[in-house]
Amino acid sequence: MATALLPQQAFAAELPEEPSVFMLAEDLSQEATEAGADYNGYIFKLKGETNRTSLSRRAALFQENDEISPLEYMPGYYTAESLETLKETVDESNIEFIEPDYIVTLHDEPGSGTAESINDDHLELMHVPSAWANGLTGADLDRDYDMGNDGNSTDQIVVAVVDSGLAEGHEDIDYDQVIPGKSFVAGADSTVDTLGHGTFVAGEIIAVSENNIGIAGIAQSAYVMPLKAFIAKETEISNIINAINYATQQREAFDQSNGASGSNICILNLSLGGEDASLAMESAVNEAIAAGIIVIASAGNDGETIAGYPAQYAIGVGSTNAEGAYSDFSQILSDENGKGYENKVWVTAPGEDYTSTWYNGSYKTSSGTSFSAPQVSALAAISVGIKNNLTDITGDSTNHAAFKALLKETADYQDSGTQIAGQDIYYGWGIIDFAEMTEKLLNISENIGKDSAVSFSVNNGAGTLLTVEANHLAITVTPEGSDIPEIPQEGIYTLKIGTKYDYTITADKFKTASGQFIPVTATRVLNIAMEGKDYGLRFSVKNTAGQEIANPIIFITKTGGTVLLPLPDGSFAVKNGTYTYTVSANDYYSISGTFTINDSEQTYENDRLKLEVELTGPQDVCNVQFAVSGSDGAPYAEISVRDESGSAIAAYFDKAWNLGPGGYTYTIESDYYNAISGSFTVNEGDKGSSRTISEVMNQRLYWVFFDVMPLSVMALDTTTLAIKDGQEKMAQPYNEDPGQYRLPNGTYTYSIKADGYKTSSGNFTVDGSVLYVSIQLEKGADAPVIVPGDNGGGSSSGGSGGGGGAGGGSIPSNNASQPADTKNTADVLHKRFNVQTEDHDFTDVGRTSWYYEPINYVATLGLYNGLSNTQFAPDTPMTRGMMATVLFRLSGAANSADKHNFSDVAEGSYYANAVTWGAEHKVFQGISESAFSPNREITREQLITALYRYALYAKLTDSSADNNAAKAFQDFSAVSEYSEEAVSWAYKNDILEGDSRGLIRPAENATRAEVAAMVTRFINNVILKEV
Repeated sequence: MATALLPQQAFAAELPEEPSVFMLAEDLSQEATEAGADYNGYIFKLKGETNRTSLSRRAALFQENDEISPLEYMPGYYTAESLETLKETVDESNIEFIEPDYIVTLHDEPGSGTAESINDDHLELMHVPSAWANGLTGADLDRDYDMGNDGNSTDQIVVAVVDSGLAEGHEDIDYDQVIPGKSFVAGADSTVDTLGHGTFVAGEIIAVSENNIGIAGIAQSAYVMPLKAFIAKETEISNIINAINYATQQREAFDQSNGASGSNICILNLSLGGEDASLAMESAVNEAIAAGIIVIASAGNDGETIAGYPAQYAIGVGSTNAEGAYSDFSQILSDENGKGYENKVWVTAPGEDYTSTWYNGSYKTSSGTSFSAPQVSALAAISVGIKNNLTDITGDSTNHAAFKALLKETADYQDSGTQIAGQDIYYGWGIIDFAEMTEKLLNISENIGKDSAVSFSVNNGAGTLLTVEANHLAITVTPEGSDIPEIPQEGIYTLKIGTKYDYTITADKFKTASGQFIPVTATRVLNIAMEGKDYGLRFSVKNTAGQEIANPIIFITKTGGTVLLPLPDGSFAVKNGTYTYTVSANDYYSISGTFTINDSEQTYENDRLKLEVELTGPQDVCNVQFAVSGSDGAPYAEISVRDESGSAIAAYFDKAWNLGPGGYTYTIESDYYNAISGSFTVNEGDKGSSRTISEVMNQRLYWVFFDVMPLSVMALDTTTLAIKDGQEKMAQPYNEDPGQYRLPNGTYTYSIKADGYKTSSGNFTVDGSVLYVSIQLEKGADAPVIVPGDNGGGSSSGGSGGGGGAGGGSIPSNNASQPADTKNTADVLHKRFNVQTEDHDFTDVGRTSWYYEPINYVATLGLYNGLSNTQFAPDTPMTRGMMATVLFRLSGAANSADKHNFSDVAEGSYYANAVTWGAEHKVFQGISESAFSPNREITREQLITALYRYALYAKLTDSSADNNAAKAFQDFSAVSEYSEEAVSWAYKNDILEGDSRGLIRPAENATRAEVAAMVTRFINNVILKEV
């Protein structure tokens, strides 16, 4: 085992010595063996800074040791096959702790194996029908809180289920309620359930209730994300914590991107556990709770007082039968279980002889605390749907703590005769009660008879909204038992809380939809997906000679996972929606694709359509394989092949490429060698033959790590580190982390920019070994590099960010705060803005789209980047805080010492300095003296006004402007008075262009793409024009 993989001296200076962690790990191993507890290897955590550079550095160095693996979604944590491996590789002073990678099990017990009931008694015990009667099934009803902060207060309430996955194509699962998940089990790439347990749990939560088959899910309007950690009844804790932290990262991404990425995971269901405490598990659960997730876990099925984890870190759930008697297999509370003992059986629910969905498309009746936990998860989903921020009710710091307190208050307390500090040892704080919980959250009894504003959002099943004009949409709402319809005002029905209403919805080409609901909140939006008519889809499958292929095998799934079965004549019945298909046949290569049915945008003659598919066989292609080796034996990572248009071509199942005649390029990438590229041609005469392309990778790559002080700087998205080789080619960071690189031997230059610090530049040489580059940043600002008239210092801050907007108010003319003259020259400006635009490879920014060049230009300048490395979100609206940041970066001004007066701009927020600068120079103002509203979306006229004020501030224009814009744009009269002068100026300087109808659309939100386009024109037509 080569210790050079993680040199001890590399960390010795930064990490203090600790007592022997190896001895403690050996003790834990011995205790586990004596107690009969199973484990498989070890989990360990390294000490050190938790910034992204130090953590990824260690992960990178361990990469070359196949006996140590980082936990992908748990930064700083690793698994090792043995303690011997650790001792040979890592100095113990660098390790925070080591523990066995304990085995945990699913908490199910043998049941009857048949679906003899539909859980009526179980549901009645929990008073679930009371919640259903009030229309409470897990939908987001809270109009006062926007979890996505995206202007749409209706968000998905997602339950992440860490289990054995979810079966495909079950008749009782609506796969539109399933969020794609992930597998964390080695060798199991998909989340398809082959065990049954995960499908059972998911069915308890979201099984369809009104389809007259199977069972009824308790929270069927909620969503489930399957996170697969089991392929058998047992698995390692490392798989569980990886899945937990993946859920946490999904929630954090959702919150940080205003709902543009990630997933709104509100609840985490863990129907699993063991008796061994785990620091790693505890940390993962605590991080999930801190991210806003409610964590529910099964108590265990030993029927004893032994400890149970992760229940003791979470909200543990015990089991009863349908009559409310505690199950003899359910775990018992004991204060001898140590930390968190009271959590182990916090509440109970009827998990005995419960029926749910099963992995083979059938149903099963089974028992276990595994099946009590999802009932509590369903209650949590309904609760969060009613009140997104439960902390507003209890005053607790997290939704988890708030829900836990609400369970204690609303559960039906049971007294078995033995309690610990008032908590029953069998029932905890009682059997969960849906009626009491929902009454607590809604005060339904006190609000009965009060007004509720109800509206309908009706779509065609493919996402297109239906309208009266286009679809003859008609909605009728009547009180139950009445024939007198309610009359809406501008689409809003004023109804009474607590009253049951019937609705009927009709539209051309759609089946009539009807149902009932009870308003329980002051406002309500009913989202209805209409069921369109069936269209007959037939496939025409031919070979390259145009001949029909007999008996092709066709597999179709609808988005979400619903599998379509062929009709007797071989056709398929499809409705509005998006589908994927795979077509295969003997002696031919299979092919996959997607198609969408949307009869609001397409017409299907005679209600039928045909999809033509061409299959190729070995006689049509050249089979191209690659033989790649490394000069010193290290492996390569990935081969990509592209055709003449630049489109990537996937390898076939045999890892070879089946290619028709044409020209191709290839790139071979590796973590160990510099990438190599080449090209080749397949001729007509090559059809039916094979070819092997041999390459030797010989330009070895070496680790280069940057130690930038202060360490906190590298954790900021606004910090940029640019590395260039001798040919001025930009080097890309390894694994998208700017603190680490893999570079060949040679001399390089670097430049690092960080807010509040002077730019640091220098060079370094890579010479056949790991290199550490230490940089101490100096506080201060660079010499100004902006426009004539700027009085600020500093350089443009690079890094990622968004764009945003300015508010209304009157436009300052010549009384705007003006900067003093400076010695900036045209050469400086041209050097800064006349840059070679880099392609940032945003997958949602097509090369032929109108905004391709502007987006890559502003990203190259560092004004703002994508929401991730691959997603720019061009159609997402800008916010005021984002736009303030863009203009601040454009100015190159230093952080101001002045303080703003806006109570809604937190110190330390990414836009705080920008808002201060903008207010100081009157580039933009708040919506009031004390409020800036940084998350409010900016309109197109506000964007134009912000650019105009910037031009005045920088002495790039005066306040004179013609009124030709009034003649050019049909909707100029809709421009607000404060923006008229700015719009005229923007038109005069070719910054503003109308749409194809000659409209400005001043009140519409400006998208990130539109901001990129206008800022690009502003730089070219105003800043550079002036010099």
